[in-house]
Amino acid sequence: MIRARDGALLRSGTTAAVLVAVLALSLTACAGAASEPESSGSPDASGSPVAAGGIIALGHSGLTGENADPQRQGQEARDQSWATGDDPAVDSIYLRMAAADPVHEARAANAASAGAVSESLASQAEWALGEVPEPALAIIQTIDNDIHCDGSDAANVPLFGENLRAALETIAESSPDTAVLVVSQRGRPPMAADYFPIAAENPAPGDESCEFINAAGEYVPANADHLTAVIESYEAEQARVCGEFAQCSDDGGVNATFADTEADLAGGDGNHLTTAGQARTAELLWPVVAGILGY
Repeated sequence: MIRARDGALLRSGTTAAVLVAVLALSLTACAGAASEPESSGSPDASGSPVAAGGIIALGHSGLTGENADPQRQGQEARDQSWATGDDPAVDSIYLRMAAADPVHEARAANAASAGAVSESLASQAEWALGEVPEPALAIIQTIDNDIHCDGSDAANVPLFGENLRAALETIAESSPDTAVLVVSQRGRPPMAADYFPIAAENPAPGDESCEFINAAGEYVPANADHLTAVIESYEAEQARVCGEFAQCSDDGGVNATFADTEADLAGGDGNHLTTAGQARTAELLWPVVAGILGY
């Protein structure tokens, strides 16, 4: 089963309109808790050491199953996380790894939390590695909540890179054989436009450049292009920092190709993924993981 970390790191000072623009492609959530995993490297019944294995997940609510289950609206459904969930309907990366090699069974720790920014990644890694000390894979899904769209992103991108580096150093020092996958931002503004809810209010001064659906429900191409450029500046920094670590890989932009459909988006939410959307994400990213792990 899956262990989840309690608590959430929420960024203050973000206007509702900016969230409307950015969260079309981002997923913030609440953290929850589930049952405890078996610790990697613990002895089996015979007293022999168990080989390292399993998975940890770090980042924001894209990993927590927020609103995936219609019976748990406004709540996490970590069992339906595309990365670490144990719901067969999703067939998560964790379940696919366990099917490929039983050493991964019952070894999953999901430290992702609501509204998490990159600054929280290193502490998330510390917690997750305490639960699964030598995971075969660490998945990092971040960027979303670091996007400001107020003119400060160019200055913020290097700080984002430093925070990601701190998390990768934590993993490398604690478990140097762990492969790390950092994923790109889900989709792009033009791909999300058809399914994105109309803005609840006009954007605040300085934030209009990312409002690709305006208050009248109209698509604004120039703003979509601007937000895309901001997203890709963070992705470029993510790839650059990842490239400093031999154990780190990015997804080559695979997650960016995810095109939302109505069936993928949680009702009344407009940004988090349903069970079907979680399953599509696992299916999309599994070939990347399989290549990294040699399956």
